[in-house]
Amino acid sequence: MSGPQRSADGGYRKGEETRKRILGAALAAFGRKGFAAVTTRQIADAADTNLPGLTYYFGNKEGLYLACAHDIVASFRQGVGSVAAVADAALSAPLASADAAIWLKRLFAALAHFLLSEEGAEDRALFVQREMTSPGPAFEILYAELWRPGIELAAALLEQAAAGRLSSPAARCAR
Repeated sequence: MSGPQRSADGGYRKGEETRKRILGAALAAFGRKGFAAVTTRQIADAADTNLPGLTYYFGNKEGLYLACAHDIVASFRQGVGSVAAVADAALSAPLASADAAIWLKRLFAALAHFLLSEEGAEDRALFVQREMTSPGPAFEILYAELWRPGIELAAALLEQAAAGRLSSPAARCAR
């Protein structure tokens, strides 16, 4: 008798795999077609699961959509977060303009790698692009967790790298 196998963290491996499959299918569908044009049945079919499974993990369509946004934020933090954290910490001490420019380049290199090279990058990019052009239920999550902090960090690094040639408002406008 072989039932679900518990993973090292105490959850069920098969359940976590199902949850990830649903998230992947949802990110692809929402990114390509948008929130309104996608049904939960389409997502369940694409994830090779049933509607009760989708409901079990995410509650409803909006819960699944918001889970997609949270998954994007978690992926971003895993891919770019360490560079952003060190760059932000570097700003708290006196930072030479050349060093600020280096951190700005590292930050954008990590961002480019995340946007272009990571698994699922295209689906995440399409999802985010839809939220930027036509704000939906996930806009506030993405704004508060990604865009605002990222823009503020890049603007601060840009201002520092410009060594007085840009004021803070000008650095924000230059973004």
